[in-house]
Amino acid sequence: MRMIKKLHLSLLFLLIFNCISAQLSETVSADRSGYQEHTLFRFIYSETELPEIILHTDLKQIFKNKYSLDKLPSKLEYRRGDIQEEWDIEVNIRGRSRRRICNFPPLKLHFSKDDLASRGMKKKFNTLKLVTHCKNTDRYENYVLREYVAYKLYNILTDYSFRVQLVNIEYRDIHDRLKPIRRVGFLIEDIDEVARRLNAKEEDMYDFRRDSLNHFHYDMMSLFQYMISNSDWDLSTLHNVKMIEDRSTGEFYAIPYDFDYSGFVNAVYSVPNPSINQVDVTERIYQGKDCTLEGMLTVREHFLSKKDEILNFRQEGFVDNSYCEKMIGFIKSFYRTIENDKKFRRKCLN
Repeated sequence: MRMIKKLHLSLLFLLIFNCISAQLSETVSADRSGYQEHTLFRFIYSETELPEIILHTDLKQIFKNKYSLDKLPSKLEYRRGDIQEEWDIEVNIRGRSRRRICNFPPLKLHFSKDDLASRGMKKKFNTLKLVTHCKNTDRYENYVLREYVAYKLYNILTDYSFRVQLVNIEYRDIHDRLKPIRRVGFLIEDIDEVARRLNAKEEDMYDFRRDSLNHFHYDMMSLFQYMISNSDWDLSTLHNVKMIEDRSTGEFYAIPYDFDYSGFVNAVYSVPNPSINQVDVTERIYQGKDCTLEGMLTVREHFLSKKDEILNFRQEGFVDNSYCEKMIGFIKSFYRTIENDKKFRRKCLN
């Protein structure tokens, strides 16, 4: 049974990995200022292989105390090809809504700074967010894969984005009281590392004005949220948005995350945003503000120039063609809107 499950997960990975264009590596690897520091995420990150992770932790505590802030002593085994590493780490539960709705909430992994330094890694970037399967069913595992694709699509559009790494992960109870759980998940790059590779710094201020933002990037980020029909973000409160400031220009860049409430993922627990009169999560409503015709036309051209690459996640190797076809169809409907001048002006400029 375990071998069947492992094969199932490997096939799922092939499905989702083949959903991403091979050209993506050129976008994701685009680092400014020659950023080449050896970090934990760079070590874990692979564009060609699916790493295997075994996380030994107190599963019973995670299931029963989802609102606890305590860090749990844990161990993480990492395997990729001939590479094998083990770390003694700490794990804590994170997230807001997912704590409430998920049987298996998302986690944050804390690595020892001294341990990283002893392995020649930058000790400052010692935490990683882990997106889990929420509930132990194939449907919820599909949500993980869809959200992973959303991050990858944004990587295609800009390097001002979170890099992510899909992993096969097995959760083992450190006290052997529960059966192991094997699912897919993905790790998210730390915001401090994002800022470092982009020659920027994170800013925690609120109520940013458009004038302080890089206009092109803000309009592009807003149009991306429209593309995946994600209304679960708010720039004024930095809800599901991180802000970084370019050290050279002083411009601010908004970097979005958490896409599980989007129509692209279309999770059963997602709800429409009543503040913008959204009826269904798949209903696209543009939330960008103070946009100009000239600016939006420039952003539209950028999306059109990336169309083939974005839609190129339909390739051979699928387990279930309908899975990717639905995602492709959703993105195609977006392109039908922006390719039609009247629809584009009505939907994104009014």
